[in-house]
Amino acid sequence: MEETCHGFVLKTIPYGDTGLIVKILTDTMGATSFMVSNAKRRGKSSKAGLFSPMSHVSITFVRKENRDLYGAKQTNIHHMYSSLLTDMRKPLVSVYMAEALYKAISERTHEDELYLYAEAQMEKLDAMDNLQHFAQQFLVGLIDIFGFIPHGEYTKQTPEFSLNESTFVPAFASEPAFAIRDEAARYLSELFTHHEPEQHYSRETRQETRRRLEDYLKLHLDGRFTLLSGEVLESVFDE
Repeated sequence: MEETCHGFVLKTIPYGDTGLIVKILTDTMGATSFMVSNAKRRGKSSKAGLFSPMSHVSITFVRKENRDLYGAKQTNIHHMYSSLLTDMRKPLVSVYMAEALYKAISERTHEDELYLYAEAQMEKLDAMDNLQHFAQQFLVGLIDIFGFIPHGEYTKQTPEFSLNESTFVPAFASEPAFAIRDEAARYLSELFTHHEPEQHYSRETRQETRRRLEDYLKLHLDGRFTLLSGEVLESVFDE
């Protein structure tokens, strides 16, 4: 019997001359792989454009037990995010989101929450103009879903965040490799406590904080959270 699910494209792998294997975070089956035949066929019938990172698609397929890969019988756009067509920064942000979600998923943990989170974050991205803090806020949301929100906050007495201890500590109390200090620690504290920064932070501070949030997720997700697309973001947000 045919079923239809909705989901966000996380990763595509070429298969043969015209096919794709597409990893999708779905609303009913968690992260699932689909085989899309003739996706890269030339001409108007090509569907390769449907499978950009974080595209919100609908897929019709036949569910069978004990399958890791399903054949897609029909694929369509479920929801179009209009500003991604006009704002050159946003497709790059969606690439980052897709990679982060793909690396965060393991053994179907929290997948229902991650689908709803992806849906809310894509709506937010579509509506936003100021994207300076979006990637950092997105990572904090992932940390919240996985239950790694740290203890304490930035103060004069605790101006340093320890990645491995998940808490704010006195200055120079943690090993340098696991320490976030100075303005990055203040920024991190504001993201964790308010999700909105209360003051201006430089590009360098925002970049450092994003990288250290990635380190924090990598540390607590058994080393599997290594992202390559962050460098692309750094070339976009240069203000």
